[in-house]
Amino acid sequence: MSGPDDTAALDAYLAEVGRRLSDPDRGEVLDELRDHALSHAESLVAAGVADREAVAVAVRDLGPVDRLAGRLRAELLRPYLRRLSAALLLTGLACAATWTAVLLAGPAEPWDERTEPALVALLDVSGRWSAESALGLAATSVLTLLLTGRMRCSPRNRWTSQVLAITAASASLVLGIATGLQLLVYLAIRAHVSAASLAWPLVITTALLTLGAAPLVLHPLRGALRLSSGAAS
Repeated sequence: MSGPDDTAALDAYLAEVGRRLSDPDRGEVLDELRDHALSHAESLVAAGVADREAVAVAVRDLGPVDRLAGRLRAELLRPYLRRLSAALLLTGLACAATWTAVLLAGPAEPWDERTEPALVALLDVSGRWSAESALGLAATSVLTLLLTGRMRCSPRNRWTSQVLAITAASASLVLGIATGLQLLVYLAIRAHVSAASLAWPLVITTALLTLGAAPLVLHPLRGALRLSSGAAS
């Protein structure tokens, strides 16, 4: 339909959009945009518009570069958010179940209700609260993204749901780290009071497994941060 001169403006427009994206999949997205624009131009030509003018109108109908790039970043971010939220939920559940089993299977605590250190009592309450909140927020993020991905909703509602998912996933990550630090302090206090009260082989193995699960969270987190930094720049 269109020659090289006709599509030069379209190629320049897409190149500018691509410079505002920082995702490895941007090539595929730009190819889809090009196909969409050319298809739109073909429909304009069929309606009687000249080739060169049809491509120019198709480019104009795509909207300003900044606005389109922002929408594309939001869509590219969704898969990373889904993977991050799912990783936070699944690793959180696995870690909670594993650490609970390890502590229950090992020796009893070296104190009772009367002699329990105040800091340990505080860690018990705050650790349980932060762990449950982290899991609840991760589940909220997963459900929000899944529901808005399957339901037809307006761009504004889709964007609002994504902001909610980002906020919930970020809070879940922070609370998950806080839970891990509280567990570390608890283990340090218990080891100081009575090292023999911990089943060290199980504790060390579980700690290594916990660290080994970190890439499940770090990989989608890096992708999300890369797109977010692209949005800021």
